Amino acid sequence: MIVGDQLWDAAVTTGLRDVEAGGRVVRVFDDAPPSLYASLAATAARQPGDVALTEEDGRRCTFAELLAAVERFAGVLSERVRPGERVAFLLDTSIEFAVALYAANRLGAVVVPVPTKYREPEVESLLERAGAVLVIADRRFESLECLTGGAVPVLWADRDHVDELWSKDPARPAPVPSQDPDADAVLMYTSGTTARSKGVLLTNRNAGHAIVAYERTLGLGAGDSTILPVPIYHITGLVAVLGLFVHIGGRVHLQRRFDAVRVLETARDEAVTFLHASPTVFTMLLQLADRFPDLPHLRSMACGAAHMPVSRLEELHAWLPGMAFHTVYGLTETSSPALVFPGDSATSPHRGSSGIPIPGLVVAIRRPDGSEAEVGERGEIWLRGTNVLRRYDGLDTPALTADGWLSTGDVGYADAAGYVYVVDRTKDMINRGGEKVWCIDVEEELRRLPGVRDAAVVGVPHSVYGEEPAALLAVDAGAAVDPGTIPAALRARLATYQIPRHYRFCEELPLTPNLKVDKKAVRRLFEGALEHA
Repeated sequence: MIVGDQLWDAAVTTGLRDVEAGGRVVRVFDDAPPSLYASLAATAARQPGDVALTEEDGRRCTFAELLAAVERFAGVLSERVRPGERVAFLLDTSIEFAVALYAANRLGAVVVPVPTKYREPEVESLLERAGAVLVIADRRFESLECLTGGAVPVLWADRDHVDELWSKDPARPAPVPSQDPDADAVLMYTSGTTARSKGVLLTNRNAGHAIVAYERTLGLGAGDSTILPVPIYHITGLVAVLGLFVHIGGRVHLQRRFDAVRVLETARDEAVTFLHASPTVFTMLLQLADRFPDLPHLRSMACGAAHMPVSRLEELHAWLPGMAFHTVYGLTETSSPALVFPGDSATSPHRGSSGIPIPGLVVAIRRPDGSEAEVGERGEIWLRGTNVLRRYDGLDTPALTADGWLSTGDVGYADAAGYVYVVDRTKDMINRGGEKVWCIDVEEELRRLPGVRDAAVVGVPHSVYGEEPAALLAVDAGAAVDPGTIPAALRARLATYQIPRHYRFCEELPLTPNLKVDKKAVRRLFEGALEHA
């Protein structure tokens, strides 16, 4: 097993202690907040006049103003919601979302973020599954019949109708804030169709531990600022950006829609020091490097959500050599972080790794029979720790054991120093006649080919081998990539069975709503092409 506590220096691990939570002993930070609301209240007391949040139209609020809005809105919500009840949010990345989040948490309610990119049937299904007693929604969703004609009451809240968020005096003051670290705080559904996705219940302790782990492992503080260009309703936006920066007293520039130019303009003009995003976002930013050759204040970046290609790390380092790049591996089930790369991954001998376990987390690499793999041997990644969920909502699954071990479904290996390398999703591994093909390995080599900007590898049916690799390549503008020459170019670096037999080309890889490569869409593209071949 790889124990995070043993791999970080004393400045990161100081104050860790054992406590009993949810029927098992976990390692917690002494200074972890007991709730999200408590984190905001502490920062507002410490830095009342500092700006907490800004929006693109110039709206901003200080920590004192944010807390005051939270207190007022908590009073409004207390007339409708009791502790433990669930409140669904259908809100864009905005100050309103932050106010609603911390107000609901103050009352001990469970927040259910609903992706604003969902269609009405998906919204309706999620609200039904979650058992929400109230929906807080932006006015732009008034056309959804499941809201206007549904059984669940709706509180409308947006920048043009903020009376209940900002200025309305509640009929009674909000009750004493909930301070139970082991109370459920967030119910977030994993990616996938609403019928098949899992409801992940995270407690205040889960989120608080993740926030402090990020603060310490990334070395962030009150002088830092960031941009939230990714959806706030995902775990990265909610915990790794908003929750983290409210806790440390840093400034967050909220952007409702991702726009690469706007992100870099904000980073340059507002002296942004830190950015956390997905590999796809960093790919888009790299395409604008010539327009933004120097971002002197941007001292660190973090990348999660998917594997960060080594070739992309090299390009980022060439663009911003003074910036430290931290690869991150995590899940909704880990409240965001599980592995964090200490220092700059682009210049490290462990480059290509996702990092080492955060304090309070233990990693095991297991063989199919459950035994522990040797150093360098590939197996499934299992996790146990303070920030790992205690339970799924209404679901018993062997993927989460009674003693707290979580099966990630990801395959990886560890080196002798404890760095973990994530190889692939188990479901994405290609079995070509008994030979295992890990897509990430093949994609890394494809990106090294001249003219290839990005690559997605999937398995397609084969009459003899069962399946074989196929590659969708995003090529540079004007590049002429001959598919007939690719196998020969790969032969020196890949085994024959790993080399894709089918190629298609595009300008951009298809993406999911949360900006991950959409492997299902890639498979459909090849299935259609092969059927007509």
